[in-house]
Amino acid sequence: MSRGTTYFVPVKLFVLGRPGSGKSEAYRQIDKYVQQSHQHWSVVHFTDYEILQEMFQFEKHFQLNEKLRKFLPRELGGFDVRDFSVLDDVLKELEKKIKFSYSDVRNEQLIVIEFARNDYGEALKLFSPGFLKDAYFLFINSDINRCIQRVHSRVAHSASVDDHFVSDDIICSYYKKQRIPFKLERVDSPQVTKVQVISSKKHILNNKGSQQDLAKKIQRLINRIIKHEELKERSLIHGEAFTQWGYDHIFVRASELKMRALSLLRI
Repeated sequence: MSRGTTYFVPVKLFVLGRPGSGKSEAYRQIDKYVQQSHQHWSVVHFTDYEILQEMFQFEKHFQLNEKLRKFLPRELGGFDVRDFSVLDDVLKELEKKIKFSYSDVRNEQLIVIEFARNDYGEALKLFSPGFLKDAYFLFINSDINRCIQRVHSRVAHSASVDDHFVSDDIICSYYKKQRIPFKLERVDSPQVTKVQVISSKKHILNNKGSQQDLAKKIQRLINRIIKHEELKERSLIHGEAFTQWGYDHIFVRASELKMRALSLLRI
């Protein structure tokens, strides 16, 4: 990730939550803030909706058998998913698309990955362990009624390609419950590989206030992420081992880990 080299490892931030919870607005706030305050970083946005929309359009024009269709057309150019197995295929395709973009990384880059599901523990297991390693996770929480209102408002006053329609029916059924994993664990066979989400890299943001309130919360989070990654980069350059303890972002040398762990366990 060092600016003195030609290859950079991008930092992944998953932004998750119901349609209308504020995921796309969070991305816009991230991009704006990074451009203003961390100019040597760049932000790239990926969302599963683009892939779903392409699949819907292909099916709409070429799948004549109604029984085989996986999407249901809705008003305002929107669609509902009828066969939810397609959502698994989309996330696998999304990972391939993101990995393909790695060759274009020329600076410190934050990849924002946006999607909505009813069970994020199961959804995230669809990604390969290496893809999830060292990633950050932002879960944006907002109640159903507020999400529905935002969806109708963004369609009525569209200002972005991300302002697409999602029906009330699908929000109140499929997205009614939002399961956020306390711990993500991925096991592959025959070689057992486990990937766990470090609690300090999982953040839950309640988006119930104004756009300005959301922006402030996003700025604090992005500052912490960039600070962590830059400290990690410097530790690698100097050949020192660092680790992170909790939300306070305390970094210690490897030789101090044992004593630090014992002291933390007494808290």
